[in-house]
Amino acid sequence: MTKRIRAATRWLWEFSKRVVVIMAALYFISFIYAMVCCCLALEQAADTTALATLITEINETFRVVVGGYMIKAGVENATKIYKDRHQTTDEDEIAG
Repeated sequence: MTKRIRAATRWLWEFSKRVVVIMAALYFISFIYAMVCCCLALEQAADTTALATLITEINETFRVVVGGYMIKAGVENATKIYKDRHQTTDEDEIAG
């Protein structure tokens, strides 16, 4: 039972890393797409208002995903530090 819980937890942590990597890849792909479309729109109609909205929305989504991942990583690191400190004090009490 414990192995299943550990496997599920490990999968969840790895899943969040995959989400961030996929979002970063999509961000750069959409940025290149927007640059190409911007050049084409300037040549044909000299209007880039739709592309400005696209770039703004993509930036907002990317910011939320990366910010959420940083918060998750901070909580994970704080939990590890807390466990390490309490495990060390427990071992000291047992030995002492």
